Amino acid sequence: MAAPAAPQAAARLRHVDVMLAFGIVMVVMGHRYQPPYLFFPAYTFHMALFFFVSGYLATARAGLREKARALAHKARTQLLLYFRWNAFFAVLTFLLALGGIRLGYAIPSFGSGAEALESLRAFLVVPFTDGHHYHLYAAAWFIPQLFLVHVAFQAVVPRPGRWVAAAALAAAVPVTMFLLEKGLQSYEDLRLTGVRTALALLFFLAGHAVRQWEDRLARVLLAPWFLVAAFAAVNVLAVNLGNIRYNFVLGNVNNVRVWVPVTASLLIVLMVFQLSHHVARFLDDGSPVLRIGRSTQDILVWHFTVFLGVNVVLWALGLVPFEALSDNWYAWEKERTWLLYEVPAIALPVLVRRWWDRRTAPTPAQARPAGARAARRAGRR
Repeated sequence: MAAPAAPQAAARLRHVDVMLAFGIVMVVMGHRYQPPYLFFPAYTFHMALFFFVSGYLATARAGLREKARALAHKARTQLLLYFRWNAFFAVLTFLLALGGIRLGYAIPSFGSGAEALESLRAFLVVPFTDGHHYHLYAAAWFIPQLFLVHVAFQAVVPRPGRWVAAAALAAAVPVTMFLLEKGLQSYEDLRLTGVRTALALLFFLAGHAVRQWEDRLARVLLAPWFLVAAFAAVNVLAVNLGNIRYNFVLGNVNNVRVWVPVTASLLIVLMVFQLSHHVARFLDDGSPVLRIGRSTQDILVWHFTVFLGVNVVLWALGLVPFEALSDNWYAWEKERTWLLYEVPAIALPVLVRRWWDRRTAPTPAQARPAGARAARRAGRR
């Protein structure tokens, strides 16, 4: 959820892939079951981590033409991708509804005109509010939200530069705190989109600022004492100043001291940032951890469908009632069987991605530079 993306060759940053791998594992656990002894709860930081990484990798553009070109690219790689899969899950939801498994709006709708209009709204508008219109695709709300954050980023960061990045982050803090206080009213319309975009942009700008200042910040952010201090600070916040867990998609941090969950999230993200640097040094390119990090988009899109597949198998074995198949969050005895859900939810998308990349990889002849082929053709003439 940087933007989760298919693997790319060459210049990927290993510590970024480790952060993405850790983040997507926490997303899957947050959607099924996380053992209480494992790190901080997923809902204290996991989506903040993805927006931070996206900002860490982002490039500010100078000039309207360059900004427009960059956003057009994001629209193709994020919005069009999202709505392509949105159409697939619309059909899948409809087909499942015909079989008695109801997991969101079933379109195309063959009911009244009002129902058809509501289905159309679910397809086009709800992705920009809570994004939970098709339950199996619910986690993908991150993708259109990330596009909106990229739009806001190009708007508030006028040009590249470390001081520009720092100024944008400083200006975003009071705006975000103000909007989060509004978000305590639990909006369910497009006002939710505004609140959530501000919250996401704050972490995005934090990641961008860290990248811009990394040569100076590394001595602090990668120091062992910082890890210990951040861990202690998060625990102090949690014990003394109330809830630090929240559901990012709802834009409501569930704490009247809105700065507390945000600060805790940022500290945890920076802890993951340091740990990922250390872990990345021991991993080679074929590491399962890096493969997971390079398949975050696939896991994001498909893990709820894998959960359903596990429940269907358990239903066939007589362990799960049929009605439970319509509950996207149902897990049979999850405290004991959580690995039964979560391992395939992570492994299957990774394996399918690896198979697809091998199948579509260019042959050596196709990979030769176009110029060399043209020269040979010219020589034959």
